[in-house]
Formats: sequence, structure tokens, C-alpha cells
Amino acid sequence: MIAALQRYGKGLSRRVGRALRRRLQPNALVLVYHRIAEPLDPDPWGLCVAPERFADQLEVLRRETEVVPLAELRRAARRGFDRPRVALTFDDGYADALHRALPLLERHGLPATVFVPTGLVGDDAGFWWDALADALLGAGQRPPSLALAPPGVGWSGPTATADERAAAHDAIYALLRTAAPAARRATLAALGRWSDAAAPRDPMRRPLRAGELAELLLSPLVELGAHTIGHRWLPGCADDELAREVDGSRADCARIGGREPAAFAYPYGLHDDAARARVARAGFGLACAGDAGLVWPGTDPLALPRYPVRDWDGAAFAARLRWTWTP
Repeated sequence: MIAALQRYGKGLSRRVGRALRRRLQPNALVLVYHRIAEPLDPDPWGLCVAPERFADQLEVLRRETEVVPLAELRRAARRGFDRPRVALTFDDGYADALHRALPLLERHGLPATVFVPTGLVGDDAGFWWDALADALLGAGQRPPSLALAPPGVGWSGPTATADERAAAHDAIYALLRTAAPAARRATLAALGRWSDAAAPRDPMRRPLRAGELAELLLSPLVELGAHTIGHRWLPGCADDELAREVDGSRADCARIGGREPAAFAYPYGLHDDAARARVARAGFGLACAGDAGLVWPGTDPLALPRYPVRDWDGAAFAARLRWTWTP
């Protein structure tokens, strides 16, 4: 009992210290969304926020914070302010950024940056991680063969349990996110041959098409950000591949959006020194990473932390905003 009370006291002290720092030192918050969609399809990474819950979250933000474009966030963090400053970002360029997110952003008058892997625009086959979730976690599929399970993953063939499927999904995901595109396609094709998973129920679970992206960018509230060409894992990439993915995505965004993009987002939120240096050389002033945290005056602008948003209702979102994220 005494040990438990001591742990509670230490945790409370840390939380109070963080809250005090947030009140005394200028800071800002970056939120990251992926999809605005009912979380009905396999969604192992919690990427979906239902439209009605997104609307509730925007109402909370409009009422309790000042939402600013990402490019203005660090200036706000340096100055200090009365209301918490927040920037909204969307990763991957799903089609529902136009069809579901934009109408709600416009209703509330709130700006956002959409990070798009430019080489995947118009690829109706969708994103590889969704295909993997369909094959292993979706309804109606046959279990893949034992040969496809990574070493160390338990697998009982046709009687595979939900836990076994989830473990196989996570292990194969970890392998595929660093794989070369050709190897990834081959593995997904093999998984697809073993799977009876139905086509995705949500027609918006795909990248934006070129016309849709152009329509999205007509809104003065939307800023286009670079997210590589092929959503490539950057740590450990050779210099020429880094140049192609980083510089190439910057050039693509300038062509699509009519001006140089101000910000970059590292796929999967991860980078190494070489990737960060390439982003700097390409001319980006801001880059978003995967660490959760607030933006302080001394935060590295090429490794901005972001908090992922989940499918919370307005009350849960407001509580997290007040206690965890902002003063």
C-alpha cells in the first residue's frame, strides 16, 4: 500500500510539474489525424475518427483554443498567448480528407495541413497497411499459410485465433514497412491469394485522386505538405533514395499546389540524421515527427512532435486537451 501511494505521489508530482511548465512557458500543440471515417473496417492502428466525433472535437478546439496554420505555430510558441495554440494535420492523403474532413473544417473555419505521398495520388488500390489488415484481420478471410507467418509468430492454420492473427499482423507490418516496394507488393499478393476478405466497405479508404486533391487545395483553409513520394521508410535509406523521396515530393507539391510546401512529415513518424539533413537541404522549414509532445520555443523545427487523435467523443477529447495537452 505504501509503495502504491509513493508511486501515485510521484506520478501526481510529475503531472503537476508539467502543468506548471505549460502555464509558465510558451508552448503549442500539433494534432495528427489520418482518416475521418466510421471505425468499421479493420483499424488496428486506430486511424479512424468518426465524422460526428470529429465535428465534436472541432467544436471543442474552436471554443477552447486558437487553431492556427502549422507554419505559424512556432511563432506562436515563441510569443506566448492566452489561449492554447493548436495546429491540425492530416497524414497520407486519404480521400475522406476532401469528402468528410473539409466540410467540417470549413463549417468551423479551422485551417489544416494535409501531408500527401505524391506518388500514391490516384492509386485506387489503396494503402498497403489497409490491404494487410484486410488480409489478416478482415471478416471472411481464410488464414494465410504458415509459410507466410514471420519466425516466432505462433500460427495454427485454419484455426488461428484472433490473438494469433493480431500477432501475425503486427509482425508482418513491422517487416513490410521497411521493405522495398517490390518485396512488399509480392508479400501482399501472396497474402491476397490466401484471403477471402471482401473489398473495403468504405469507398473513401483510398488515396485522393488528382482531381480530388486539386479540389481540396481550392480551400484557403488547406495547406499541402510533403510526405515523400511513396510513403517510404526513411531511416537507413541511401542518399540517392532520400533525395528522390524528399526532394521529389517537394517538387511534386510545388507543381500540384502552385507553391513550395512549407512542411514535411516523416512517414511512420521516424527519421535518422541523414533523413533530417536531407529535409533541411531540400528547403523545408518544418518537419513533423512521430514523438508525442508539445512544441516549445526550443523544439527542433525539423522534428516537431505531434499527438495522434483517436475516436474520442467531445467530452473525452476536451478532458484530454485540458489535462494532458494544454494548460
